[in-house]
Amino acid sequence: MAVDESTIFVHFDGHMFVWVLKQVLGRAPNLKTISVIPSQLNRVGEQHRKLCEQHAVHIVTGRWRPELAWAKGENRSHFYQGQREFLTSLSGEQKDLFDELLLFQFEEAQIVTRYFCLNGDEYIPEYKVADLFGFGKNTQAVSDRINTVLKYLDVSFEVGKAASRRARYLQLRVLRLRLKIGLNLEAVALSECLTEKAKELGIPRLPAGLPISLLETFENLIRIGKKSGQLDDLKAMHPRWYEVIATRFGLEDSRFKSLEETGKIVGSISKERTRQIEERGFEFLGLEPDS
Repeated sequence: MAVDESTIFVHFDGHMFVWVLKQVLGRAPNLKTISVIPSQLNRVGEQHRKLCEQHAVHIVTGRWRPELAWAKGENRSHFYQGQREFLTSLSGEQKDLFDELLLFQFEEAQIVTRYFCLNGDEYIPEYKVADLFGFGKNTQAVSDRINTVLKYLDVSFEVGKAASRRARYLQLRVLRLRLKIGLNLEAVALSECLTEKAKELGIPRLPAGLPISLLETFENLIRIGKKSGQLDDLKAMHPRWYEVIATRFGLEDSRFKSLEETGKIVGSISKERTRQIEERGFEFLGLEPDS
């Protein structure tokens, strides 16, 4: 966010989130005026006004300027840029936590990396990210996962109740994975841990390509199949649901597959539809889709 001591005017083309406003006010001590587009004025609340009053900053009505938002394939909104700057300037424990999410191959971290172009990719809007990860046009699913990661990395981020709950659950999943594979994340040690996990489950090896974040899900599938017979029930009552889960998690060929590949194998269905079927199957088994 390009604001500093020389900044006296800031324009918000979208919603003026409180945490973004705090960053702006903290970095621009000489700020005099903030303009907000008309459609967002009714979302300027008491907390916004008090913060501005404390810093002697006036809020005025501005106009929407598309050249500041989506021009040239780039999201230039203060909200997006503020979040991206936070992610690109991670250090210390926060950086370690995010790197760990990527190492464990958590989908949430992969979504954040793609949406905020952290690997140098070209910017694509949220709806395209949703489609890329198998959510169809459900941009809320993308927003929820982004907010989950932000809240996980820094509890001061203001997010909704659902994202706060997901962040706590994400923390629990990470802790459980650490216990399962050990705290030494060297490549060789990690490989040895996964080999031991396969032996513990009584199978020759884990499915090739299985994301570490889904290790516990696979483990639960194997144990359910051996003990409760729920997998047999799923296969008998909902064969399509079973087919999607068995195909994706390599229960028969020991190879994990993407949503897209799974959809093609089971009958030319979309990534979004494949995800929906998978979630229904997990619900039948009493498992979280990403547990």
